[in-house]
Amino acid sequence: RSRKYIWIMKSLYKIYSIDFDIEMSNFEGDRVINLKRILLEMQYNEDLFLPFTSLKILVNDTEGIIERFPVVGDEIIAVKIKTPTTGAEGTFYKAFKINKLSKRTVAEERNHIFAIEAISREFFVNKTTNIEYSYKGKTGSQIISDVYENYFKKYQKELEVEDSNNLITINSNTQAPLEFVNQVSAYTSNSKYKSSVYKFYEDRNGFKFKTINS
Repeated sequence: RSRKYIWIMKSLYKIYSIDFDIEMSNFEGDRVINLKRILLEMQYNEDLFLPFTSLKILVNDTEGIIERFPVVGDEIIAVKIKTPTTGAEGTFYKAFKINKLSKRTVAEERNHIFAIEAISREFFVNKTTNIEYSYKGKTGSQIISDVYENYFKKYQKELEVEDSNNLITINSNTQAPLEFVNQVSAYTSNSKYKSSVYKFYEDRNGFKFKTINS
């Protein structure tokens, strides 16, 4: 019983000591509402094989925020999570731009449940940007670093690059940045591994351009 009691107390400590907040602001940033009080569920996703992180939240809206705010699709959702053991440096903070709203379900009068899907803001930069540039005798790591600096660093996230060794000459033919990144990745290799596949992806700490082997 004592072991079970200790386990329960540790679990409660972890649950109730989390500093959590989630806010939505309009595109200009002059209107902000807190979603914490209507939040039912939150799902944060990051994947080695997907370039951008995403967020899905389920809300129980009793205040009509869709019409009153209003939500038109350019809103930013910011999430902050801090646990007692992480300290200030371990605070999880990420911002996402709304991509989709699910159809609302009427739970009862003036009580609507719906999902909000959001994705990293760099996703939208990629959708509205084209590259027309050529690189001669550069490594894949150098090219990706340059593309990131010019197109994806707008929101001040860090890029961690694993050095590659082979030199590439390549042209971007009015491609979206991510399309070009994937093309460069296919030609990039690392002498440390016999079969080195590079992936460009985002996690909670920023963006990575690294081999799957590492």
